Formats: sequence, structure tokens, C-alpha cells
Amino acid sequence: MGETMQWAINGQRGRINVREWPNEHAQWLAVLAHGYGEHIGRYNHVAEAFRQAGAAVVGPDHQGHGTSEGERVVIEDFEDVITDLHTVTLRASDKYHHLPVVLIGHSMGGMIAARYGQRYGNELTALVLSGPMVGARALVEQLLSLARLLQTPDACGHETRTRHNRRRVIIWESPAVVDSWRVGPADPCCLHSSCD
Repeated sequence: MGETMQWAINGQRGRINVREWPNEHAQWLAVLAHGYGEHIGRYNHVAEAFRQAGAAVVGPDHQGHGTSEGERVVIEDFEDVITDLHTVTLRASDKYHHLPVVLIGHSMGGMIAARYGQRYGNELTALVLSGPMVGARALVEQLLSLARLLQTPDACGHETRTRHNRRRVIIWESPAVVDSWRVGPADPCCLHSSCD
């Protein structure tokens, strides 16, 4: 992996930590918006690929995620997160002499990126949404009512049972991705863990 830098902004609801994958020969700026329960460090491989493709890359740990301030995985108002992401984008854009900006959002980050596009689309060259969390609020409410959305997987690509005999389907097929989601020493910054 190449060099990374860390910096922070004063966000709408506390300190927002940002990771940057610099590229002094950048031809475009990639801004990453991560998914729910994640942190921007999980996107190292994505950032490296973009850097190899000529981009400078930045991405914040959203409010309540990763090393940023806020109650773990709680976002009180997504408009604040979009404002924070805009602040990050403007700061990076100034540093990289206003290169074309491509915003890439995955899952919850896709929803954030979609709303960002509504508010600041004229400042973007492209908007990329990967599995954006958009749609009926009723489905989100149903998911939130579950006891726990993600259990630590036992295997990849198999259906297993939880301690209470609830059905659990492993979503990811890649053992590396499954391992990266394990809560605890493998990645204490994901989900409800604290990475302080």
C-alpha cells in the first residue's frame, strides 16, 4: 500500500477524521463515502486502485463511525453528514487545484452520495453509487427492529444458525471480506465497537 495521510475537520457534530491517499500527479480527485458500520480504512484497496488510475483520494470516517466523534454508528441527521462531506471535498479540491471530482459511495455511503449529488451536483464531474441504501423507509425500519443485523460469520457462503436458532445467511463470499467484518481485534472500528 502507498502512503496515506490523516487530517480532520470540525464537523457539524464534532471532529471528523479524514484519510487521504495523496498523488502529486493526480488528474482527478476521488472522494469516498463508506457504508454503515464501516470506516474509511476498509477502502484502502479501492483507494489504491483509484490512485493507480491517476486519482488523489480522500474519504472521511462519517459521524459516529471509525475514529470520528459521535455515538457509535448513530447519525442523527444525514444532512449534517453531507455538509461534512462537502467540507472535506472542498478542502481536498483546493489542495488538488480543483481537479475533476468523482464521488463514490457504497451502501449508506451511496445514499449520502446521492443526496450530495442533489445538493452539490454542479460541483461533481461524476457520481458513482454502489449498492446505495435508498428506497422504502419501511424496509429500513424492519431491518432496524432485528435484534442484531450482523453476527460474526462462521463461514463464507453458508447458512448458519445463531445461538438462538435464528437463521443467518452469510452475505459475502470472500473470506477476506468476511474476516474484515469480524468485530474485535481484527477490526475494532466496525459496527458498534470503539476504536479508541
